[in-house]
Amino acid sequence: MAIERLEMLDLDGAIVTVGALRCQKAIVGKILERGADYLVVLKANRGKKFIAGRDHGADTGFSRTPAERPIHDACDEGHGRLMRRWVFICPLARALELY
Repeated sequence: MAIERLEMLDLDGAIVTVGALRCQKAIVGKILERGADYLVVLKANRGKKFIAGRDHGADTGFSRTPAERPIHDACDEGHGRLMRRWVFICPLARALELY
């Protein structure tokens, strides 16, 4: 169903955000085919995909001398917990095979 919805939208030059449930190769492929970039959520239950993303982040963004800095850093509180979110641009996402 999500792929059909993407067909209805003009995505050229857009950034599409995708929750963990929709982090699938076919959906990401359709987003790219429609001329957009994407932001996906990777949760720990995504196995190897999560590990690849986590390890890349540790190597490039969270080391003592990071190669990359987050473009967004935010904290919020909800559901009894404090959440900190970092957003990085990863031009190597295809090489990581996250989708």
